[in-house]
Amino acid sequence: MPHDSREILPGGRPLFGYIGSTILDRQDESNDLFQFKHHFIVHTLEDGILADILTAVRQQRLIRFENKSSRSEQISTLSGVPLKIFVSTQTGRRYLCLYLPERRRFSNSRLDSITRVTLLEPCTFYNEVLRDLEKNKEKCWGVSFGGGASRVEEVCIKLYIDEEKEPYILNRLYREGRGGEVMKIRENQFLYTGTFFDTNEMLSWVKTFTGRIMDIQGTNLFSIAKITRDWEKMYEMYCGNEE
Repeated sequence: MPHDSREILPGGRPLFGYIGSTILDRQDESNDLFQFKHHFIVHTLEDGILADILTAVRQQRLIRFENKSSRSEQISTLSGVPLKIFVSTQTGRRYLCLYLPERRRFSNSRLDSITRVTLLEPCTFYNEVLRDLEKNKEKCWGVSFGGGASRVEEVCIKLYIDEEKEPYILNRLYREGRGGEVMKIRENQFLYTGTFFDTNEMLSWVKTFTGRIMDIQGTNLFSIAKITRDWEKMYEMYCGNEE
């Protein structure tokens, strides 16, 4: 992209930065007067919501909030106990982690999808659910607590890693495995096993070992089929003419 390029809305109207664009969208208005160049603002629109949530956390109170889906744009109302603010190391997005008493489970909502927060009565079991969260975090690969019938999912990956030529790959497996167990089964062959709430969240990491994975199994059959299908398509694309 050229150095002096600028974002332009359909119809030739300049985009008034992320803040302006979001405000205009919410007000159903358009801007044709201002534009930013190389202007990067992160989390600014979430700070007001964040302040209300942190107040509820400090006072150990329940909250009710409106959540607008980024895909369907449908608005739903949820009530729960706010516990933590999680930040994704991959995307930078911030999430509200809360306990939903009616569903008896933990959940995460994107902070930029929350439109209104109302503080409710104090939570009498706040410390109890906070302790449970600390135990459950170990089984989170990312920010998902899963949604299937089974509470946790198992995954088992068999890898070929040359210990002499590629010790850094083996170090990655230990360093990035997030609590998973690494076991040497024979020379240059290793078995990685782990139990997490949502196997689908770890697929991007698993793909970084493409070419070294000899086999992959898991209780989430959909996620396993998804990644093996991608490998099959890649093989057809690059090696389709080879016997």
